[in-house]
Parts: sequence; structure tokens; C-alpha cells
Amino acid sequence: MTDVSADQIARELRLTPEHMLTLRALQARMLRRDWEDERKPSARSTKQDRLQRFVAAAINEVLTSGALPTALAEELTAVTHKHFLDQLHGLTSLAPTLAQKVHPRSASVVILAELITFSPWTDATTWGPGVRKTELRTAADDLTALSTTDLDAMTNEFESLMKALRRKSIKWAGSQQSPSSESVPALSLPGGRLHRSVQPSAARWA
Repeated sequence: MTDVSADQIARELRLTPEHMLTLRALQARMLRRDWEDERKPSARSTKQDRLQRFVAAAINEVLTSGALPTALAEELTAVTHKHFLDQLHGLTSLAPTLAQKVHPRSASVVILAELITFSPWTDATTWGPGVRKTELRTAADDLTALSTTDLDAMTNEFESLMKALRRKSIKWAGSQQSPSSESVPALSLPGGRLHRSVQPSAARWA
């Protein structure tokens, strides 16, 4: 049996700039659906602000990587200084096409794991009823390199992990938040670095 080093695993689980764009497009699509379905004026305003900042940060992140295919870079550059809704459409419209092209399977697993742990709210704001579950299923279907059972299996594992963490009342260094709690602008992952809560599960399923 060939030994696999930690560095080899890290390389396999590192997302390329195009994979990062796919992740951001899928995350933006989740946020868009949640914002569009929100009926409470105050929550809708909060979600629009988060979504607007997320989209601007995501487009800037992938463009500054300087490693996107020319056609994609030009498409995103064209909406950079346009209205928020144009930026939102420009980013989210890429989601299904890019997701279908994600290979190898390990990259799709990493992206799905990031989506499962995606929790952009820092206050009392929450996902609307059924939005997260529906959008995760749509994303899993778009990521055609995945198996049909991957979403359920990975979701169950993540929920078991979170239950175990809550039982142990683990305090994470430098933060009182759970490992899946992050503000929208802080979601930048330089070089495709994985969220710390994703690494073990992604490596297992890849």
C-alpha cells in the first residue's frame, strides 16, 4: 500500500481559483434564495446587506487571484462596477455550469463540505425555512462528480460532529463562535485553504 503524506492530502483538497469561483457562486446562490424568500422587512434588509457585501468580496477575491481562465475573468470584470443586482446575477448564473465541470471528485467533495458548513450569520439572523436544505440538494445535484448519497452521508457526519462539539463545550482559540460561524466578508479562503471544520470530513469522503 502506498503511503499518503499530509502534504499530498492537502494538495488534493486544495481548491483551484476556478473551483473557488464555483464555491462562491454556489454560496451566493444560497444567500440569494434566502434573501428572495425572506418576508420580514428587517431580516430582508439585513440579508440584502450581507448578500451585497458577500458578492462584492467574492468577485474581488477570485479576480485578484489572477489565475482564472480569461473568459471567466472577463465576464466577472464586466459586472464589477455595475449595480448590485447585475453583480449578483453575473455570479450566481455561473453556478450550475461551473459546478458540472468540477473535477476531480475530491474537489466536489470539498465544495459540498464547505456549503454544508456555510453559516454566514453573526447575529440572530437565520436561514429561512427549508432554504438551506433545498439549496444544498440543488448544489449536490449540480456537482455531478458526487455520488447520489454523498450529501446525506456528509450532512449526517457534520451534524454528529457538531453534536459532539456541543457536548464537550469546546472553546475555540481566539473565538467564542462555533467552527461554522463566520461573517460574510470573512469567508475569503486564500489559496483555497479549507475551513478547519471541513478538513477531516473532506479527506474521508474524497
